[in-house]
Amino acid sequence: MESLEQPKPINIYAIRNTALEVWRVLKWKLWIALLFGLFLGGLLFYNQRNKTTTFAAINTFMLEDEIMGDMQSSGGTGIMTLLQGQGNANNKAVIVEIALSSMLLEKTLLNSTIINGKWQSLGNYYLELTGRRTKLNTDKRYINFNLDSTYRYNKRPDFDFLLRQLALTIRPNIVAKVKESGLIEHTFNFWNEEFALVFAEQHIKQISAFYIEKRMEKAAALLAFSKRKVDSLRSALAGQEYGLANLRDESFGTVMSRALVPEFTFNRNISVLSTQYTEAVAAFNMAKLEYEKRKPLITTVDDARSPLPSASGRPVFFGLVGFVLGFVLGLGGLVASYFIKEYLRNQRNLYRDNLSAP
Repeated sequence: MESLEQPKPINIYAIRNTALEVWRVLKWKLWIALLFGLFLGGLLFYNQRNKTTTFAAINTFMLEDEIMGDMQSSGGTGIMTLLQGQGNANNKAVIVEIALSSMLLEKTLLNSTIINGKWQSLGNYYLELTGRRTKLNTDKRYINFNLDSTYRYNKRPDFDFLLRQLALTIRPNIVAKVKESGLIEHTFNFWNEEFALVFAEQHIKQISAFYIEKRMEKAAALLAFSKRKVDSLRSALAGQEYGLANLRDESFGTVMSRALVPEFTFNRNISVLSTQYTEAVAAFNMAKLEYEKRKPLITTVDDARSPLPSASGRPVFFGLVGFVLGFVLGLGGLVASYFIKEYLRNQRNLYRDNLSAP
């Protein structure tokens, strides 16, 4: 049985000699690593120097949603059986998704507010800031492109398309997330501080209004239905009561028993309608309670105020980092090339030795 060959121990002198040999060969090529470091450092320096200062409008708010439980039904008209709430465990994630909705961004652009002491729409102000208004005015098709509350969808497809494109250019500037505490943080980054402030404020209002509207939609429909039912039964009951009173007035002094049949009918109808009306009123009151319980509460915890935190380029820092990183990478490339050449040289010598062997 052949004995396994023991690995040779690492010799520190061999490592030193190899390092000295590498240095002897590569010291005349260090200019390549320096050149690569200067190139990468200069590239990062230039990129950071031309970086535009951006302002961050950060708003934090809290969503309070009532988790609805099953309501008990009292029978009768069957309205009560419709009053069953449904829990919404993922509403905060929905808010985050809504924040990036192109449609809500468009509606935000159509909002008007006071900007720099002047009442104007966010959309028109954005066009002026970005220089798009000047370009649009050179095209006769878009001279009347006005973004405010008078804007109407589906009238000009080219206007609708352009509005959507504006929303898409703004969307990358928005960051919405749910923090570990459960609060929702909405951040809007832009190079103009005033626009960052007003846009973030109006956008959050649009998010809140849209979410509350959709959250309350079913409860509002149920409330309207129960109110119509109450009004209908009230009218029917009043009609039967009036008919009974009129019948008694007309049959005053009548002694025949068959003359009492219509009165019995009216009394029976009034009794049935009274029961239904009582249940309908109870259902209507429950619907109002359910409507209020379903109404979500969005409370601002921390709002954005001027002066906003800003971030700008750091050319010196990134230039130095780029130089060091480029030099290290270049030096690593030179060392790697040395060992690759040595490996290939050894392989070539071994091949020649095998050819010359008898």
